[in-house]
Amino acid sequence: MTDLAEVLAGIKRDSFVDGYEATDAEAFGLLLAHHFQWDGIEILKAAGYGLEDANFHTEAEIVRHMADRGEQGLPCVPEPAKAGE
Repeated sequence: MTDLAEVLAGIKRDSFVDGYEATDAEAFGLLLAHHFQWDGIEILKAAGYGLEDANFHTEAEIVRHMADRGEQGLPCVPEPAKAGE
């Protein structure tokens, strides 16, 4: 078992209610949130780099744009236009 797999196994064992079968993605999300101290902008940046590394370039660009907006104090996702605007 790799070091990361062991860490994720520990998170799944210790951080979820008994009987719940957490996924690696859920455990990694918890790890990511704790590591970046619940800073959503940093979490978005890390997710963007992961998407880019996985060759999801368009998705990475969208996530980076969301992080950039957040750093500017704007909502990460623009509010949808209201009908008639």
